Amino acid sequence: MRFNTIEVRDTCLVEFAAPDSLERMTVLPRAQIRRVSAQEGSYAERPLLQLVVSSLLLLLGVFLVLGMPGMSSPLGGKALALPLIPLLLGGWALRDSLRRGHYLRVELKNGDARKLRLRPPFEREELTRFLDYLKNSA
Repeated sequence: MRFNTIEVRDTCLVEFAAPDSLERMTVLPRAQIRRVSAQEGSYAERPLLQLVVSSLLLLLGVFLVLGMPGMSSPLGGKALALPLIPLLLGGWALRDSLRRGHYLRVELKNGDARKLRLRPPFEREELTRFLDYLKNSA
């Protein structure tokens, strides 16, 4: 059975890149799953860590921009690309750490938890039926 980006198979739970995609993002063996619940919040698996790392990357990029006196480098204009790398990575990671929405929280028997993203739009009733099917087919 498939709902949105999540498909239940005999041996695993699969997250796809998009509701109509065949590109697998995550595969979780059903034998390892302890509990599944629908939640709303940050998509990031570890949002606080991602927020700290992205902030550090942004600070590094700003430091490199402000710390480059007069751009008198043997590389010339190419030296400008150096601070852009941490700035772009930091900006991307910051945006990703702040994204919010609906997801399935899958708790594993080893104590870890994964977030499987649900892409809007979807019907709440379909989600309830999907969770019931998942619980009853275990």
